Amino acid sequence: MSASMMIARHGRRFLPSVTQIQSRCINYTMSGFHLLLPDVSDDTPETNPLLRYHDMPDFNIPPDKVITGTAKLSQDYEVELLQHLKICKDSTEPPTFESVIDPLENARVPLYYSLYTGRQLGSGKAGRYFDAYKKTIDIAGQVESERWYGNSLYKALLSVRKQWKSDRSSVPFSGPLPL
Repeated sequence: MSASMMIARHGRRFLPSVTQIQSRCINYTMSGFHLLLPDVSDDTPETNPLLRYHDMPDFNIPPDKVITGTAKLSQDYEVELLQHLKICKDSTEPPTFESVIDPLENARVPLYYSLYTGRQLGSGKAGRYFDAYKKTIDIAGQVESERWYGNSLYKALLSVRKQWKSDRSSVPFSGPLPL
């Protein structure tokens, strides 16, 4: 520190206050962002039995295959969900229950197959399979919750509900069914 920055009082030298030093400093701010690309696994139905969701589950699967298989199926679900939301948004015909809900349910089947298989394997409270199941819940939970934030899906469901209520009101007998 130079002598000119020190202040002499009664023969003593004092350092300047912090505010004096800060006013002389130039503050630089930097901003930016990080782009995180998803890790796309190279699993196929031949290498990962969790991707063969049309068959009975294979319970001899290692925990790392449970995680990578669920990650791949959640990415596939997200792609199908975004395509379905785009179709709902761009569609000119009135939405029906089959055109709105059925594609969502068909896209969920592989994802839920992997989640329930992981849950069966991780049914204990400790171990590698339980840790793998906790990771799959984190992976799939984020993707599954995204479907409820789409405005186009909300509008399509409202339209289906309105159509259902109008169809139900046109039925002459709307009470409980006789036994």
